[in-house]
Amino acid sequence: MRITESPSFRIRRKASLVLVVLSLTIMSCQKQTMPDSVVGKWVTDDQRYVNCMLEIGTDHITFRYPGEGDDFCPIKGVSVTKKGPTSVVTIDYVNAERTSFTTKFAISPENGGELLSTNQPDVVWKRPSGKES
Repeated sequence: MRITESPSFRIRRKASLVLVVLSLTIMSCQKQTMPDSVVGKWVTDDQRYVNCMLEIGTDHITFRYPGEGDDFCPIKGVSVTKKGPTSVVTIDYVNAERTSFTTKFAISPENGGELLSTNQPDVVWKRPSGKES
């Protein structure tokens, strides 16, 4: 015995499927924003980056090099993943030459907040003290 579906049942089933797909698409396209804990200026004691500064805004990342000025880079995308007490922020940006880059920072709550680049975990970035901040 073959069971036939009514036309209205098929339409409802298709409509439900379309709504599920649309909902998943919208959820995956929602733009994440830069966490407040990352926004601001960052410095390191690492000798390779003496007098350098990293500034992260909600829409830009700026690299400051002594004697070279600032490299202001608009942010094109941000994603955040949680790994225990640490979050990893992935930042997609473009430089002045319109070359795309991606950088990742682990945000650690230790010592009042630290940023660790995932490709240089030995370099610890902290908030500047004094009048630099």
